[in-house]
Amino acid sequence: MIKKMYRKYFSSEFFRNVFTLTSGSFLAQLIPILLTPVLTRLFSSEVFGIYFIYASIIGILAIVSTLRFEMAILLPEDEKGAANLLAISIFTSFIISVLSLIILLIFHNSIIKLLDIEKIGVWIFFVPLSVFLIGSFQSLSYWSNRNKKYTWISRGKINRSMVSTLGQVITGFSPVKAIGLIPGLIIGQLTSTIFLFSRNIRQYKYIIQYLSIKELKSVIKKYKDIPIYNTIINAINTLSHQLPFYLLAPFFGASVVGYFGLSNKVIRAPVTLIGESIGHVAYRKASELLNEGKSVFELVKKNYINAFKLSFIPYLILFLFAPQIFLIFGKEWVIAGEYTRVLTPYFFVAFLNSTNPFLITLLNKQKLILVYDSLLLIARFLSIYVGYKVFNDAKIVITLFSAVSLFFNIIFVIIVLVLAKKSALIKRY
Repeated sequence: MIKKMYRKYFSSEFFRNVFTLTSGSFLAQLIPILLTPVLTRLFSSEVFGIYFIYASIIGILAIVSTLRFEMAILLPEDEKGAANLLAISIFTSFIISVLSLIILLIFHNSIIKLLDIEKIGVWIFFVPLSVFLIGSFQSLSYWSNRNKKYTWISRGKINRSMVSTLGQVITGFSPVKAIGLIPGLIIGQLTSTIFLFSRNIRQYKYIIQYLSIKELKSVIKKYKDIPIYNTIINAINTLSHQLPFYLLAPFFGASVVGYFGLSNKVIRAPVTLIGESIGHVAYRKASELLNEGKSVFELVKKNYINAFKLSFIPYLILFLFAPQIFLIFGKEWVIAGEYTRVLTPYFFVAFLNSTNPFLITLLNKQKLILVYDSLLLIARFLSIYVGYKVFNDAKIVITLFSAVSLFFNIIFVIIVLVLAKKSALIKRY
């Protein structure tokens, strides 16, 4: 019986690819989780708050930087189109990073005052570098995915996580502890991008041979809906996720941002660990099915079912015992555990959805999701702003944010299943 199950699941290419990415993500998540109790004793909640604000800023700008052209790298049937998309993605990331640096130099004081982030200090000028590194890493990850180099992606994630976290721990024990957590993050981003670049270096010779102005224009025209809609969609979606980091700081202070950020980091771990890995591999499989004129409904349904089986018990335990679990970070961080409890239902459904986001791009349904994400952003903003004005209580505000997010994630499940059901009939690119 066990041998039969092993042959059925462990011998399949899909499972092996998911396992490769998941194991890499597992180690990438495990390293910071194991060392976070050390970091929470080295740095205050306020320092964590500044770190999470920085991370939220670069998260939004990184999405805009590539115009999401990297998402199209898997779509062309020929290598020429994919190579030109890779070049566009990295070049666009470089240009937008340079422009953001120029804007920072000119409007530094206005930006700091507008976002109420005076305590971030000189690190604001490192935002363009982080944005370029993230954009390049994402682009190279999709290229590696196209070439089935899942081990490279996993090792890149492990590299980033290990270097960042160890760098932060070393900083915490050093005489320069006052510089905080941001330098470690930047060093991790740099080393992981260099690693993935070096892995692909043998392919650059023929990638360059494929590049041409004619082909660049051709792929831009063919996949124009991705930068037009996906950039806006992902920017709006990320902004709505990051709203608490921007609004909780001026409303309740950097310490509350630190508590929320740690909660968010811990509770999102399964999403990054398993959900996105399944989605990363399923993206390629779904693309192949649709290119053959087949439906992806069974693949999508299977992803949801497997995600539910994997996550229900862990999220239930987190919901019931989060405050007690967060004692491992120190007594000060029990508040983060209380935030985690109210966020758990939302993140459970978000985990289910993390396995199937590729469907929107593959079916060219960006317009539909643009409306969805815009409504979600408005609803989340109102939940935080009205909660602050009416209750002036951080926990109630986070509870309202979680309730709104849960409702919209359930709606997203329904949208994805309906689209998957009709996938074989939907006109694509």
